[in-house]
Amino acid sequence: MICSCFQVGENQIAGAIAEGAQSIEALGNSLKCGTNCGSCIPELRDLLAVSVRESA
Repeated sequence: MICSCFQVGENQIAGAIAEGAQSIEALGNSLKCGTNCGSCIPELRDLLAVSVRESA
């Protein structure tokens, strides 16, 4: 579980990134992760960075 506030897991986040969510704001808009307490934002950044590296 990456976002405890909204029960959003890594697979959901990876799916949203694959569908085009390329920022913390986009992930927040689609899944709400990172929009409450913010403690998951560093992990969201890491997942986005891995996605960018893998697509390069």
